[in-house]
Amino acid sequence: MSVNQLTFAAFLGLACFGSGPATAQSAQGQLNLGASHSSRYGSAVDLSFRGTDLGGYGINAFVAAKNGGEGRQLSFNVERQIGLDDTRLGRDTQLYLGISGKSSAWEVDAFDSKNIGLEVSYDAEIRPNLRYSAGLFWQRDTLEDFSAGTSAFLVADEGTTDAAGAHFGLIWDTYLEDGPLAIGADAGVQLRVAGLGGGRDFKSMTAFAHTTRPLVRDAVLRLEVQGGAINSSDGVHLIDRAFSPAGGLRGFTYAGITPRDSTTGDALGGTKYVSASVEALAPYGTRGIAVGAFADVGSVWSLPDIVSPLVDDKFELRSSVGLTLKWKTASSYLDISLAAPVEYLESDDKKTFSISFGSEF
Repeated sequence: MSVNQLTFAAFLGLACFGSGPATAQSAQGQLNLGASHSSRYGSAVDLSFRGTDLGGYGINAFVAAKNGGEGRQLSFNVERQIGLDDTRLGRDTQLYLGISGKSSAWEVDAFDSKNIGLEVSYDAEIRPNLRYSAGLFWQRDTLEDFSAGTSAFLVADEGTTDAAGAHFGLIWDTYLEDGPLAIGADAGVQLRVAGLGGGRDFKSMTAFAHTTRPLVRDAVLRLEVQGGAINSSDGVHLIDRAFSPAGGLRGFTYAGITPRDSTTGDALGGTKYVSASVEALAPYGTRGIAVGAFADVGSVWSLPDIVSPLVDDKFELRSSVGLTLKWKTASSYLDISLAAPVEYLESDDKKTFSISFGSEF
């Protein structure tokens, strides 16, 4: 699916999810132009549109284009939200119908990717601060234009495949505000099962827990742990593998700690990951800026479908320590880390300094 086809699909979703013409007065949308930079993708110009309850039909939409010297990306998500109030399914029940897509082509990646998906789901509150969700999904993924010399273990998954299945999630959240110094806790688990048609079948589980607690004065201590696993009777496809612990592991690049093809050096991803972090943060100047110190540990491992002396997929724990600065406002963010890897393998791709920022103007 080309970029133009993805754009057409986004606007088709908007048209199909509405039941009549929207007026300029009823639409609630915002067009944003901005700039961003990340250690992985470099600098880019961002153009996005976000709409909420467009036309009064409960349609939420997000369309974003990112273009830079290292590549480009287009993504969209169009969702029809239907409030059902209190039902036998729970309190504040919400029904969602969604279509999403993404086209990505970056120099840092060994291939270009395209994705389009459909989903119908609902979520409801079963206790204060505790919600669950369930639904059905379908997705079509295409991997193409692999770079010359890319590992044969990656090229084996070139082409287009489908996956269809069901998901169930549970999340508990007591945070009352956003930001690095916000006090609270949250935890969640999600199960996904594919095999209801389509070419890929798998079972996956991800789980996480975070807590942020006061230390002294306005300083906080943040603790987090997360992990995931996926398996498949036909082999876990490249698109479904983990290439980094969720949120990354500071001191290493994205995909910096996964199993690799020892001949080409290409990261192959893994079917299991785990990470944990402890971080002390304190405000600097204003509430929006925080500075602190951290220690991270994590690993990505296990490729049971690839048996080769060229691939070492054993569990190997990596760790790092460092300093961080975070800043966030309604329209901008900045995240800087200076990390020193402590435990690592010689084949790992390390990165001492990382920075990401975004701003709308």
